[in-house]
Amino acid sequence: MPLPYQIVLLSGYYEPLQIDAPSIPTTISISVSSNTTLSTAIMTTTQYNNFNNGVSDISASLFLQNGTTVQRSLKVSEGLYYLVFFAYGRSANVSYDVQTFPISPYFAYPLTRPEPSGVAAFGLYNDSGKVTPFKVESTDVVGVANIESLQAYNASAAAYGDTVSGATLQLNSILVVNEKGGQQQNYWVQNTPDFVTAASMVSWADNIWNGSVSGFLSNNTITSVDGGMPTPRTPDTTIPSSPRTPLTGSPYSWR
Repeated sequence: MPLPYQIVLLSGYYEPLQIDAPSIPTTISISVSSNTTLSTAIMTTTQYNNFNNGVSDISASLFLQNGTTVQRSLKVSEGLYYLVFFAYGRSANVSYDVQTFPISPYFAYPLTRPEPSGVAAFGLYNDSGKVTPFKVESTDVVGVANIESLQAYNASAAAYGDTVSGATLQLNSILVVNEKGGQQQNYWVQNTPDFVTAASMVSWADNIWNGSVSGFLSNNTITSVDGGMPTPRTPDTTIPSSPRTPLTGSPYSWR
């Protein structure tokens, strides 16, 4: 899959991109591809200010790699960081992607089309510029959708192995698992009705993504007396979607 963002750097120029790390720790993951060798760096705010003001060079960074491709994940503390591209040789056509876990609601990067929309709680409360974290704990998350009409068309869907009239609804939540050894793992659980609007059909997909970098979700690691898994699964497991069935006129409720 092509990287979603592109910039052009003239020879001798650099481009900084802000990255907000919302928690301790935050994992920053970057993927970079360029037509020519360039420097890719991740800097703290102090390191970037020194570099930008000529006090230090780009080597004074948390991470630095010269080349045409970069793939790296880095754990950092809460704060503001910079992804810096520096075309020290020829002018560079750069494609890149940046992700953080947890996801920051303050990302300023442009979204690639088609753009999803929805309602989310990021666990951050903004009181006149003062941001404080909060959390909502529950043993159940339910989504209800009343759809009277739904039509979709995406001409590029076939390139991604999908149908041109496909559309989905996603119910996402974070499952926090307290392990017997005292560690805590975070899993992104997702229930998704997958529609083919041209045929009025729907199938259901259940996904479990391991957002903890390490850890294994199984019945042997879960401490809750009410928790359990029907079958052990390795991290980053996608449960195959169900066969598509005809749509009905009643509202959808899923959990």
